[in-house]
Amino acid sequence: MGILTTPANVNEISNLEEVLDTADLPEGIYLNADKGYASAKNEELLKTRKIKSRILHRARKGKPLTEREKLRNKLIGKPASK
Repeated sequence: MGILTTPANVNEISNLEEVLDTADLPEGIYLNADKGYASAKNEELLKTRKIKSRILHRARKGKPLTEREKLRNKLIGKPASK
């Protein structure tokens, strides 16, 4: 496991690859991330590395989330049971 720190003015969407490089995650693992990481580029990056995406969906300007996307966000946004 690694640690990556960035200044507050660095957008999350642009540093997922750096995060993955420091984490050394095995193939097939689920990656939970908030909607700040939501982008087609990041989804493709996860596919390339064979990591399963649990990045929350985010609404786009003029295009609200569908009911299915809202449900998915609700399900994967819950903390794991202990």
